[in-house]
Parts: sequence; structure tokens; C-alpha cells
Amino acid sequence: MKLNFLSGDTNYLSYGAKWISRKLNNGDFNYWLVVELINIHKAIDEKRPVKYILNISVVSPSEASNHLDSVIESYGYRNKPKLNYTNEEKVKLLHSYGIQAPISGIEGNNFHKMWKQVHEELNKIKILFDFFMDKQLNCIGNTGWDFVKGEIGFKSKR
Repeated sequence: MKLNFLSGDTNYLSYGAKWISRKLNNGDFNYWLVVELINIHKAIDEKRPVKYILNISVVSPSEASNHLDSVIESYGYRNKPKLNYTNEEKVKLLHSYGIQAPISGIEGNNFHKMWKQVHEELNKIKILFDFFMDKQLNCIGNTGWDFVKGEIGFKSKR
């Protein structure tokens, strides 16, 4: 699966970056996969055995539409209506705000080997999307479906 640069530093191995997939669809809604690179040594200024983390998340602007206005406003973009944002811009804002389903991650010290592993994982996610989203992502039982909507927390049992 081809990824396009979304945001970050040109020296991404030192300072991190994000890449975005093309638009995907599970039959119910459109979504994008975002891969985020974090250099742990630079992020926490401490030497750890693992240097890099590559996180894979699902972001869906249509599923998180209830939160989109407040997300846009929180970044100070009040003058541009949400309809004028591209889907990629919405994905970037939602991901940065934390409205995403973190469904996979890879740790290691060799970025190039990890990048190959990420692409293998992306192909699995695309094929087995529902299984990845059904997985419980926190201790109170929220799944990827909840996270992608931004509905994280306890649910009423009505």
C-alpha cells in the first residue's frame, strides 16, 4: 500500500512524521490509515533500548463528524468552514487531536526493516479491517469503532 507524506519534519528519522494511505472503505464509511513515526530518543531525551515506534491508526472524518467543529476550533481555524477542508486535512486534524483508533504498532531500531513490516501490517489491516476494529483497545472495553468516532469512555447499558 502506498503512503503519502502527511506532516512532520523532513528529517523524520530524528524528529518524526506522519504518512497517510489513500481513501479506503469498509462498506459503511470511508477511512484512512495513518502511520506515525516517533523517535523515542528525541521525544523523551532519554536513551532506551528501542529507538523508533511506528504506530498505525484509523481515522474517519465521517465517523467523527460530531467532533469535527470543536477539533477545528481548538486549533484556532475558526474562519474556514469545515466543508472547505480536504479529507486529508480533516484526517490530520483529527489524528493530531487524538480522535483515531490506534490499531497496531511496531518498535525497533532499524527504520527500514520496520517500514517493510508496517507495509505488511497495512495490507493485513486492509483485508481484516473489521477484526482489527473489533479488538478492545482499553481496559473499559472500548473498541476501534468507539475510538474512530471519538466516543471513548464508559457506555450506558440501556
